[in-house]
Amino acid sequence: MPMRTCGQAAAAGRQPHPALTLPVSLGPTRGGPADAGAHAMSTGRSTASQTGTPGVGRHATPLPGELRAGTGVAFGKRGLFGQGLRYNFTHLDRYLDLLRENQLVPGFELMGSPSGRFTNFEDKQQVFEWRKLVALLARRYIGRYGLEHVSKWNFETWNEPDHHDFDNVSMTLQGFLNYYDACSEGLRAASPALRLGGPGDAFHALPHSPLCWGLLGHCNNGSNFFTGEVGVRLDYIALHKKGAGSSISILEQEAAVVQQIQRLFPKFADTPIYNDEADPLVGWSLPQPWRADVTYAAMVVKVVAQHQNLLLANASSAVRYTLLSNDNAFLSYHPHQFSQRTLTARFQVNNTRPPHVQLLRKPVLTAMALLALLDGEQLWAEVSRDGAVLDSNHTVGVLASAHRPTGPADAWRATVLVYGSDDTRAHANRTVPLVLSLHGVPP
Repeated sequence: MPMRTCGQAAAAGRQPHPALTLPVSLGPTRGGPADAGAHAMSTGRSTASQTGTPGVGRHATPLPGELRAGTGVAFGKRGLFGQGLRYNFTHLDRYLDLLRENQLVPGFELMGSPSGRFTNFEDKQQVFEWRKLVALLARRYIGRYGLEHVSKWNFETWNEPDHHDFDNVSMTLQGFLNYYDACSEGLRAASPALRLGGPGDAFHALPHSPLCWGLLGHCNNGSNFFTGEVGVRLDYIALHKKGAGSSISILEQEAAVVQQIQRLFPKFADTPIYNDEADPLVGWSLPQPWRADVTYAAMVVKVVAQHQNLLLANASSAVRYTLLSNDNAFLSYHPHQFSQRTLTARFQVNNTRPPHVQLLRKPVLTAMALLALLDGEQLWAEVSRDGAVLDSNHTVGVLASAHRPTGPADAWRATVLVYGSDDTRAHANRTVPLVLSLHGVPP
């Protein structure tokens, strides 16, 4: 994911392959209620199995995933020099090496104040020093991993700036804009191929969220702190919209924000949109029973399916939706090991020698693995009940993809993911007879 879309043939007037119709019964399964499950089936003529390994991190979804990484830099005896300052990248190196080993591409938020060095981004000297640090960091990892890999990273601004959690840094609106220009020019000094977006916040209606809207105004027609040019690059717009327990609410809120952005700043009409915190509910630590079982897992799949079907596969959509992800890289704690917003349940075993931690996979992590099986191009698929096609906000839905052979050793295959989700509500011991139709399946 994301998948290319091939399945609008019927809507576009082209004759698709005959529909493949399959009876499906979504009934009780081990591990959770029937209406809160996700089931995947893979068909084809391939002898090789198709597997997906999701990342355990803040963002692990089928649309381009990311993991949060702060600068992770501290002053120390070992490191690199910059205008009398020495930066120690040891811990950050280890962390990013681990991501690389697991074939994960990070979303890298440029935030933090190493050893408390940065305090005020209206201080011109600190703005220049931040640009040097960003350039130093970017060059380091281009040298370590190669530009082809690092150019895939999503560098992003300080997380949720309108929440004013700036690690003791004084951040006025002007300071935030200076900071953004320093991030932009620091990355550009390392390579123009590196991308930067933001602001990664809620975009509440004006006059709220002044830093969010201020950044867009600055990038639209503000003056670059370093070059004096009018307008600053904004490679993608990151927002955070969560569902308050409703799946479709996420998409509705996104649509309202994008409409407002396009009205105020037509220049950004074609700028990619990321919702990199599209969680079903705010408050990661708030214990919720449904977060412990397949209810949460199925709702995550439902949110992805709604975006894939209503935005990405919808030729009439005016939104250039590019990334959806979740904020779930947390470590749960007693007594809510399963019921917090995490992918695993953490058990601290403190009475052994040495103390250790056990992580148990939750159903939502398994759902990520099922989503990872989807690849290639999207097949047009629909679920019907008693002859009526179910819409994207129904409790039952489907995502399907096809892999086309690229060589003699390859083969066509399809993956179909069917989910049952009534959002945060669970209904035990309920069986639903369905008919699943697929278009684009070769005869």
